[in-house]
Amino acid sequence: MKHQSRKFIDLIQAITSKWANWDPTKPIHVGDYGMINKKTGEFDCEGNIYTTKDIVDIDMTDPALRPVETGEDDKFIVTSWGVTTKEFSKTAKVSVPGAENVALKVGFQYDGRKRGAGLAMYKSRHISLPNDERIVRLLKSRSQVLKGKHVVTEVICCAAYAMYMSTNRVERFFRPRQATGGLIWSSETNHGIYREGSDSNTKYMPLYRLNKSGT
Repeated sequence: MKHQSRKFIDLIQAITSKWANWDPTKPIHVGDYGMINKKTGEFDCEGNIYTTKDIVDIDMTDPALRPVETGEDDKFIVTSWGVTTKEFSKTAKVSVPGAENVALKVGFQYDGRKRGAGLAMYKSRHISLPNDERIVRLLKSRSQVLKGKHVVTEVICCAAYAMYMSTNRVERFFRPRQATGGLIWSSETNHGIYREGSDSNTKYMPLYRLNKSGT
């Protein structure tokens, strides 16, 4: 049987072509390199191209090569096949303390034919490697340090997140009862795995993109 983390990651990757971070509090930065644990699907970082010396003969301190951060989205929602998204109206009345000022109210319904996964992010931002031919050469290089390694080329971070993986039962994730830093996410049934986070001192990193060096 697959690890729960691997199953969730595979479901999200099939839709987004990105890897889900099973623990979004675990820092994953643009430029990190390492290997994927085949059993868990999690990324094991070994270093970062911006801080590791002698990877290639380019100056990684050049400002033009620094990671690029782009626009902020109020919401970023990902669902696997068999999952239906329902957003509550901003004016909807819900019995949640403090919910009147919550910007994103979202629920998911799982059809029960197979396991499904959902990920909601509030105030998400994209950070990626710059579009520079020196970076392209680096990713295609076969240096001893990067040989066969995966390099993080993009990270999507956010101010608050909620993630859920269902069982193979029909589940409705519609009844709001908990407010989490800008979003509401709750369920009528909790047979699966549920995680959430909202902390002004934490930058959550639920999604990232990998490129295998030398390809």
